[in-house]
Amino acid sequence: PPSTPASPEALQAAAEREVQFLTEEREAARALVLALDVESADVLGHASVGLEPSDVIEVGSTAKPFTVAAALEGGADPDAMFSGEEGTWERGELRVEDWRARESISVRDVIVYSSNIGAAKVAEQAGVGQIEALFRRLNLDTESAAAWEGDAGLVRSAHGGRTSLLALARAYAVIARGGTSLSSERVLSEDTAAFVQGALVAAVGPEGTGHQAAAARVPVAGKTGTTRVDGSLRGALFSGFFPADAPKVVVVVYAEVPDGWGGEHAAPSFARMANAWADASAL
Repeated sequence: PPSTPASPEALQAAAEREVQFLTEEREAARALVLALDVESADVLGHASVGLEPSDVIEVGSTAKPFTVAAALEGGADPDAMFSGEEGTWERGELRVEDWRARESISVRDVIVYSSNIGAAKVAEQAGVGQIEALFRRLNLDTESAAAWEGDAGLVRSAHGGRTSLLALARAYAVIARGGTSLSSERVLSEDTAAFVQGALVAAVGPEGTGHQAAAARVPVAGKTGTTRVDGSLRGALFSGFFPADAPKVVVVVYAEVPDGWGGEHAAPSFARMANAWADASAL
């Protein structure tokens, strides 16, 4: 990778192109693309229509890497396997569904295949308090403690919290830095950060929900998310970083679209952002 951290001009131009594409071609009512320097968290590119990086939204499954990270920090077994419950896990008033039924789910699968059931079960194994604590530390949820009580905490561990896209990008930078904060304070162990990084790389592989984020010019890592927005809109998200083996840039893409998924709408924009950076950096 180049010695310079990134190419702000190229990323700014690419962000503007992607927001235009998302609003015009994908009919997004609101859209945002944000690029941060991994080491400094400085903004390298930002374009948006209808919202700002500080606006609070549902971040959906882009938060799953932090559920897994918190669980591993709390002593969860990284090799644990969970029943896929034929796609629906019900227990009392608890109901968690997966978009695709799987016979069994590994901890890694929670990120790669975006399994809600797996996320809820790994959170239960580690304790919801462990998940909430990391979400709070990384500013990944702005809701009250009541939102994490009982089975609601398991659902929140699976579906993510409410925070800003800027906070989401900064949280991904912690993973990209190998688990340290901007002040070099260790937030996650090296082993946990490495596990999550590896799962995020697999998530953009052929079998992952983020396969459309794979960039031709540079290896990437990241996670999809899809949320319900007021009315009939869906929030399509992708958050990740590149190069995957020596991260320099974090990019978050968000679009409120009539239908579809984060992997369908946001992931391709992320891939084009990565390629634009690689081209400008002469990789």
